[in-house]
Amino acid sequence: MRKIFILIVGFLLLIGCQRDETTGSPKARIAIINMALSSDSVNLLLDDIPLLTTPVAFGEISVSSQGNGGYIETAPGIRNSTWVVGGEAVSLNKFVSWNAGAYYTLVHYDSVDAQQVAQLLIVTDAPSQNDSVGRVRFINCYRGGDSISLWMHRINVLDTLGIDTAIQRLVNKKPFVGRDKSVSGSFNFSLRPGNWQMMMKDRFYNTLFMDTVTIKNNELYSILAVGQPGGTGDLKPQMKLLLQMK
Repeated sequence: MRKIFILIVGFLLLIGCQRDETTGSPKARIAIINMALSSDSVNLLLDDIPLLTTPVAFGEISVSSQGNGGYIETAPGIRNSTWVVGGEAVSLNKFVSWNAGAYYTLVHYDSVDAQQVAQLLIVTDAPSQNDSVGRVRFINCYRGGDSISLWMHRINVLDTLGIDTAIQRLVNKKPFVGRDKSVSGSFNFSLRPGNWQMMMKDRFYNTLFMDTVTIKNNELYSILAVGQPGGTGDLKPQMKLLLQMK
C-alpha cells in the first residue's frame, strides 16, 4: 500500500473549538472525492470512527444520507483524523480542527509520477447556491502534469440567426493540481440549467474527452479531469461531473 502525502489548503491544525456533541449544534461538513487512478476505495476515520458507511470508489464522491449532495455532517472540534485506503490506514493520525459551520472537500489524486505517493488535498469550501443557475468549479487531476482546458457547450441553443453561440471556454489551461496546489473553495462558474456537452482539451486544444451532462439550478458541482496520456479503461483521459450540494 502506498503512503499518502497530505497537503492542507486554507486549513488549520491543532486550533479551533473543542469538539461539540450538542444535539442541534452547528456541524462540520466533509466531502470526499477519489480521483487516484486504480485506487482502492477511500474513507476518513474521525476518532477511529469511519465518516462514511460506504467508502468512496475511484471516480466518485461521498453521498450524504440526506440526499442533498456529497457533504457529510460530523461533530466539529479537534479530532484524531486518519486517512484510509482499501480498509488500511495509510497516514499517521493527526489532530485536525474541523470547524463548526465549515465545509471541506478532501481530494485524493495521483502525483505526476505514477511511482510516487498518491496525494490528499484538503480544501476549505465556500459554497453559495443560486436559484437561477447551477454553479461549478474545475479541478485538474490529469496525471502527467499537462494543463487542461474545460469547454462547455449548451446543447440546442442558437441565436436568432441560427448560429450556435452557446460554447464557453470556462477554464483555460488549468495547471495540474499536484503542481500549483490550488483549488478554488468557491464554485465560481455559473451555468444555466439544461444539457451541456463538456469537453476536455489539452494545452494544444485537442479534444481528449467529451460527454453530455445535465446541470440543474441551485446545485453545486465539481468537474474533475482525470486519467493519463495513452490510458485506457479507468486510465483513459476523462472528466467527472460530481454533485457537491443540492
